[in-house]
Amino acid sequence: GREQVEGALAVAKKAHEEYVVKTPALRTGSFADCLEEIAEAMIFLVWMETGSVPPPSSIPLVEIDEYLGGLIDFTGEVGRYAVLNATKRDVQRVEDCFAVTL
Repeated sequence: GREQVEGALAVAKKAHEEYVVKTPALRTGSFADCLEEIAEAMIFLVWMETGSVPPPSSIPLVEIDEYLGGLIDFTGEVGRYAVLNATKRDVQRVEDCFAVTL
């Protein structure tokens, strides 16, 4: 839930301050991949809470390419969530998944 996403973001912020700020080349690769995963989690979380996809500016540290990667992965999460709810015969939640607008 929210606590896990915010915890991951806190760890990323600390790593950014301690390492990436001093050595910007560390931004690419694994660190950027982590931020993409954080973006995906934050997008899914906000969508679950509000029904809306948050803008890139609402996710700290995340640059546009990481946001876009998270947004693309978010669509897969919505698909899995739809299937999970279809197995529960929760028609409304499945319809909510199909109604996502980006």
